[in-house]
Amino acid sequence: MKHIAKIQREFLRIAQDDMSGTVHKEKEKRVTLHELPPEIKNVKPILIKQGILREVKAPNGKNETYARVRMKQEPEKAPAYSLGVKNLLLQQEAETEISKEMFDSFFPENVLRPQVKYRYSLPNGWDVDVIDGTNEIYAECECGEPMPRHWK
Repeated sequence: MKHIAKIQREFLRIAQDDMSGTVHKEKEKRVTLHELPPEIKNVKPILIKQGILREVKAPNGKNETYARVRMKQEPEKAPAYSLGVKNLLLQQEAETEISKEMFDSFFPENVLRPQVKYRYSLPNGWDVDVIDGTNEIYAECECGEPMPRHWK
């Protein structure tokens, strides 16, 4: 019970803060890669741990909106913790900062599909994500740049 009360207090604290967070339009391209592109060799990865708190699905079963918690740690920086909501229909995402304690209260036991990944942000505007414990490799871009032809 003490654990739940702590989570409720944290949510109330956030709710009394400026909840504007950052809202931005998001029109990203996302592709599955079969191998790591050579461009990541000289890039230090960003560590990301995340999981879904709640999903809202359309009648056809397709995901419309979801809320997630995320920890993002750039090389040689302190981790940042956030609560985000992504609306796929409107192509919008909003995010606000949360405490490490709140993140830890959810991740990994109390989220759907907990995930650890390594993100390589490339100079060409593309991010390559390598999902830990799987063979999954994704590349995504909000930059409008075409995918390099040599990527498979």
